[in-house]
Parts: sequence; structure tokens; C-alpha cells
Amino acid sequence: IITDENDQRPEFDRTHFSLNISEGTAANTTLMRFNAVDRDEPETNNSRISYRLANGSSVFEIDSSSGDLRLISKLDREEREKYEFDVVAFDHGVPRSLSSTVRCVVHL
Repeated sequence: IITDENDQRPEFDRTHFSLNISEGTAANTTLMRFNAVDRDEPETNNSRISYRLANGSSVFEIDSSSGDLRLISKLDREEREKYEFDVVAFDHGVPRSLSSTVRCVVHL
């Protein structure tokens, strides 16, 4: 029996993300979907990807399974006109998980 070694890290389909949204965008609005691919054996923990915000956020949240980025609070452009954060895609490989990080910039 040959088992897959977790030797491939998830890769995002872009090197960075930038989006423009209105300060009037309602809370709980899905803004975009992050997508990463892991080239390890399909349908194994080595290729199953989850997502998280690198430093957390009180303004945005990411669905760990789908990669959907949602706005979770009201925005005020006079208070802040740009948000920058990192999104991490990680696999569930054993004995260790591999990950990749991508920068996202949200402009109001």
C-alpha cells in the first residue's frame, strides 16, 4: 500500500487580492471567495484545504471551508478607507499541515 506524503502546500490562484467596496455594504455580505488548490492526493487530508484570517478581524470573517470572505460590521470611510490582511490556506496533512498566505487589500 502506497500512501500519499504531504509534500505539496496549498497554492492560491492569485498572488494578491484587491477589491473595492462601498461603505454602505451591509453586514453579512459575502464579498469574495478565496481559492487555493493542493496537488496532493485528491480526497485525502493532505489535499483538504481550510482557510483563516492570519491575525483575526473584527470587520471581516472567512468561512473556513468555502473561503468566502464576509463583511461582519458596519464600515465608515471617514474613519478608515483601506483594510489590509493576510489569508492563510492550510491543508490537514499528517504529521504536519502545510500552508500558504496571500495578502488582501479592501478599499472603501
